[in-house]
Amino acid sequence: MMGCNNPVDEIRGHIDALVERLPRAAPVQIAEGVEAIRRLARESGFDAVEVLARQCESAVGAGRDRAAIRVYLDAMHDAAFVPGLLSAFAAEAWLASVATRLAN
Repeated sequence: MMGCNNPVDEIRGHIDALVERLPRAAPVQIAEGVEAIRRLARESGFDAVEVLARQCESAVGAGRDRAAIRVYLDAMHDAAFVPGLLSAFAAEAWLASVATRLAN
């Protein structure tokens, strides 16, 4: 994945790899994977992914189950198509989307 010229592909590649490892990964490995995604998103200017990754890190730290973590990863995967700065309202919309998915 490293050396990709397209940040969308690189971010999504990291997310896909973590999704694949999720069922058997230790919590610390999940946290490290999410942290790597958050840093890459920040460095690449993908605010939506960074906001979601930050919340996912909190969910991992709180001991949320893997199904909840998967919801965050799916939302980050979708958000990778939205580069650039986000308004507070847009960030709230992404988080509301995750909350809705978790409620179902």
